[in-house]
Amino acid sequence: MSAVKQIPNALTISRFFIAAFLVWDAADGAASRLFVPLFVASGLSDAVDGIVARRLKAETVLGCVLDSYADIALFGGAFICAYFLAPGVVRKNFPWLVALFSLQALSWGLSLVKFRHMTSYHTYSAKAWAIMLFFSLSALFAFGSTLLLVPMCVIGIVSNIEETLISAVMPYWKPGITGLRMALRLRSASLTYSPSQKQ
Repeated sequence: MSAVKQIPNALTISRFFIAAFLVWDAADGAASRLFVPLFVASGLSDAVDGIVARRLKAETVLGCVLDSYADIALFGGAFICAYFLAPGVVRKNFPWLVALFSLQALSWGLSLVKFRHMTSYHTYSAKAWAIMLFFSLSALFAFGSTLLLVPMCVIGIVSNIEETLISAVMPYWKPGITGLRMALRLRSASLTYSPSQKQ
């Protein structure tokens, strides 16, 4: 693969490094001036890397999986930062966060047990959740606003329920599933798929 076609993966990988920096920056309870701009830039890279990959015709299974892991690193790190920078907000919304993280763990756990792979579905509900995560955490970090936190948790809970159901019905692991309807279609057609198609 040419160097140009590595640009999407480079954008994705940058989120791992930015996530580590954000956690380090917030660990003392005070964020530097770089914190919010870097978080926003990293969140925007999540939207851009897929577009760039499609434009360059550089979409790969590796890129899809890397994107999922980079999102986990960025937003997982962002929640840790929220605890460092706004512990009162985290405590106030603790029941919502417990429900959200428990369902996320269930989704990942089922996929790991059944397929030996983490989920990497990229559903529409997960995209909606990622958008809400970005805006709710940006509002919290930049302005101290908590207005979007509960709606973000609700959308995340719905997304994780859908991904758990997808893992339950899918006969094999496959990245890039856009929703439960697609998973059900693949399940019904699975008997006609050759092993080479089941990637």
